Formats: sequence, structure tokens, C-alpha cells
Amino acid sequence: MKARPPRNNKRSRDLPAGDALTLFLRPEDIIIKPRWERAPNTLLARVEDVGFGGAMTHVRLLPEGMPSVTLRAEVCPSMLNRQPLVPGETVPVELPASLLRAYPREAAC
Repeated sequence: MKARPPRNNKRSRDLPAGDALTLFLRPEDIIIKPRWERAPNTLLARVEDVGFGGAMTHVRLLPEGMPSVTLRAEVCPSMLNRQPLVPGETVPVELPASLLRAYPREAAC
């Protein structure tokens, strides 16, 4: 997946072209979509685990074609009422470009 950095983010313009980057996105900003539609920053991921965590439910996702990447999403229980998630199923996931933060690989923690 080729991520599109936000155009109005000064930091993204300061990153050297072609360098390896690490992308960060808050778990509550990951959008699990009800059906696949080709769109920027959208990928398919397998639901690895769904765990109740109080006000939010924690979802661990494994993006297709990215064996070393795990996404950790947080969704509200009402979303799960509309769209139940079952471990093993594949779901479309959006990583909103305006909320992605990119850092040089060596600066990541």
C-alpha cells in the first residue's frame, strides 16, 4: 500500500524523498469499513483478535501482503453491533492520510 502523506502537514514536506519512513496512526483513527471500495490508503486486513476493553474494543489486524505489520485499532461497541468482527475474517481498513504521521525510520521509537 502506498500511503499518501497529508499535503498541509509541514513535517511531511521536510522528509527526504526516498528515505525509509515509519508511519504512526492512533488506534481510534483506523477505520474498519463494512465493504471493500478501492480508495487511497485502504487495504485488506485479517482480523487476528477482538477484545473488549471497557469503553472501546481492541482489534488486532494483520494487513495482507505485510507479514511484519500489525495494526491495533480501537472501535466503539456500537460499531460492533452494526458490523460484528470475527477473528479470521478479512475486512477493508482505511488509514486516513490526514491523520497519518510520518517519521524517518531511524527516529522511530
